[in-house]
Amino acid sequence: MGSTSYGVSIDLWSVGCVFAEILMGKPILKGRTEIEQLHKIYKLCGSPPDSFWRKTWLPHATSFRPQHTYEATLRERCRELPTSGVSLLETLLSMEPYKRGTASSALNSDRGEGRL
Repeated sequence: MGSTSYGVSIDLWSVGCVFAEILMGKPILKGRTEIEQLHKIYKLCGSPPDSFWRKTWLPHATSFRPQHTYEATLRERCRELPTSGVSLLETLLSMEPYKRGTASSALNSDRGEGRL
């Protein structure tokens, strides 16, 4: 969406993608173009909430806003995985970067379901 500033939240998103690929044995968000990639992200993780679009500073955000709202399908797509793994994936692949936590919180995560 035009961002040139990358921080820990981007790294946590990447960890989530790699973690999902390891658990599922295949790429979880395989898009060929930027638009197709965003569409796949929205379908899997849900559309960013309205508050995201109102507060965003990303220069091209309005160009990439989906035409309709998507509900997250990650839990359904990963239904065969351990609940603790899916919960961690939901955190790492949150559409709102501040909700992804930190590397330490991800490493210490067990979501009350036992360790992965």
